[in-house]
Amino acid sequence: MNDAATFEPAEAAHPDNDADRGTVRTTIDIAASPERVFAALIDPQELAAWWGSTDTYRTHDWRVDARPDGEWDARTIDPSGKEGSIHGKFIVVDRPSVLESTWHASEDGLDTTTVRYDLVPAIVHDAPGTRLTVTHTGFNGFVACAGMDAASCATALCTIIDTLAHPTHTRRVLVYAA
Repeated sequence: MNDAATFEPAEAAHPDNDADRGTVRTTIDIAASPERVFAALIDPQELAAWWGSTDTYRTHDWRVDARPDGEWDARTIDPSGKEGSIHGKFIVVDRPSVLESTWHASEDGLDTTTVRYDLVPAIVHDAPGTRLTVTHTGFNGFVACAGMDAASCATALCTIIDTLAHPTHTRRVLVYAA
C-alpha cells in the first residue's frame, strides 16, 4: 500500500510478558474499527493478504469456520519453496472484541499453543480505531520459539496495517512487543 507508517516500540513493555514461561504479547493500534479488524482476522482472502511475510512464509488456501469449536487451516510456503500448514480450533469467537484459537504449525515440532486476539476501541490519531493485543501462550519453555513468535507477530501485525490502510491516509502506529 502507499500508506506511510512509522513503527515505534512502547516506552514500557507489558509486565506479564514472559517468553521464558511461554507467553508472548504484542499490541498495536490500528486506524480501523474493531469490526473491520475482526473481519481481517477471520476472512480467508484477507488472511492470505496479510498473514506472514516474504522473509518467513506466506499463506494460501485458508479455510475458516469462525465459531466456537470451528476449525481453521491454511497452507504455507516458505522462501525456499517448502510447503507446510497451520491449523487450529476456535475457542472463543465474540465479534468484534475477542477471538481465541489453538495454533499448530506443521513445521515447528511444538505442541499446540493458543493465540488470543483482544480488540478494544481506541482513538488513533484523533480518529476511531482499534487497539489489537495478540497473546500467544503455551510455548512451555521453548524460549527461542517464543522470541521468534514475538518478531513474527509484530511483522504480521504491521502487514495487517498495510492491508487495512487507506491509500491517502498517513498515520503513526505504535507496536509493543515482548
